[in-house]
Amino acid sequence: MFLTPNFFNNYLRERGLGNQIYAAMKNDDYSDVVMAALSVLEESGSLPTIEKENKCEKRSDKYREEGNIAFKVGNVYRTLEFYNRALMYAPKTSRAIKLAYSNRSAILFKMEQFSKCLIDIETCCKLGCPTDIESKLIKRKNEATKRSKLENSTASLLTSYFKDYFKFDLKSNTSIPCASSDIEVIKGDDFKIVAAKDIKVGTPLALEDSFVSCNNEKNIPFSCHYCHKMSLNLIPCEGCCLVLFCSEECKEICLKEYHSIECQIMEVIQSIAFSTMAKLMVKGTLKFVQMCGSWKKVISSSHCTGADRIRISSEQDMYDVNNKFSVLNFNDNRLFVHGSMHSASFVCATFIYYLERISGYLPSSFDERKLAKKALGRIMMYFSLYASPTPVNLRVSDTKNRKSFLNPISNHGWYPLIGKLKESCIPNLFVINLNKKMLLIALKPIKKGSELTVSHM
Repeated sequence: MFLTPNFFNNYLRERGLGNQIYAAMKNDDYSDVVMAALSVLEESGSLPTIEKENKCEKRSDKYREEGNIAFKVGNVYRTLEFYNRALMYAPKTSRAIKLAYSNRSAILFKMEQFSKCLIDIETCCKLGCPTDIESKLIKRKNEATKRSKLENSTASLLTSYFKDYFKFDLKSNTSIPCASSDIEVIKGDDFKIVAAKDIKVGTPLALEDSFVSCNNEKNIPFSCHYCHKMSLNLIPCEGCCLVLFCSEECKEICLKEYHSIECQIMEVIQSIAFSTMAKLMVKGTLKFVQMCGSWKKVISSSHCTGADRIRISSEQDMYDVNNKFSVLNFNDNRLFVHGSMHSASFVCATFIYYLERISGYLPSSFDERKLAKKALGRIMMYFSLYASPTPVNLRVSDTKNRKSFLNPISNHGWYPLIGKLKESCIPNLFVINLNKKMLLIALKPIKKGSELTVSHM
């Protein structure tokens, strides 16, 4: 574990190590601070020892048993949480994973989510249903099948009602694919988004995916790690014990974008990334490296961030979520960052330490590896200080009771367009969230040439 602040500061002073950090903070290169922090952590023996958790049938069984206790007292929320955690820890072909799906089908039946119940029963059978629970599962399946017909008709009614809710088929902006042609970008000393013509109330203006986003800790047992959809049929990651996905498709996309590496350091993230900023910093860095395709590109790109990059950027570089440079274009004109820089340097240094231990991730040659580590430090520190997270509040639908409610627990993400719009207490735009997507709608009539504004409260 990290040393306590007072002891750590005394330790640095006694050995003259603190001077390394403070001297580095005077430089313009953020990587100097991170590399100094890494040197201090290694020399002081303060790097945390964090072991990777492997799938464990006993741990899975323990969570499932806790779920059974919650089931008996009628605590649906806790039951579902424990059964999902049992799935997270269950080895791929174990009896534990089959029992976790079977038990979750029982709570879904009790919740009268019969179609969802049948999905879990089918999954359990595909994995090879244990013979001692087979008759009970068949009985539940037959009963759920009979009751699901009414439920399906209700779901179809809701689906038809909302099918066009997030449809965005207006003429797209040529430079910013997620936005409509009703907006335009004005570039002077900075970028500004304005109305390209008079805009009526209710006009959809953008439908944007996040570059990366993260679940609130309380949403993790109930939400997809990638798209954040709150699903009753979540499936576990096969490599780590800390995330769930809503579908095989989301799992595959997430692995491709960043989770193949993130998966190997999830315990590190859980142990030291206490803030939303830190979690997004790790995901964002991993995805940026993946999008660059080579360490040479990562290293060169890391030298130009914030205002320096904004000055030379196109509209697409600035606002297109599919452009890797969009996340290097957050303004870095924030003052009084030295306190945050000091704290963030140790977090960034710890992640670099663990990334270096992933086989084949960093370059093999000493010189290129050194440059790659400095590039990671530069990018991570920039993200930690300047990449502003946008809160995401999801509306959850209860198809059984035909109700919906706003989940009060916010997730967060980086949105290259919406996240960079001017904030106002009296905004002219309204943001609606759907999983990790954001829909931007005109809240009032907007005159041509007026700057577009939002409120993230």
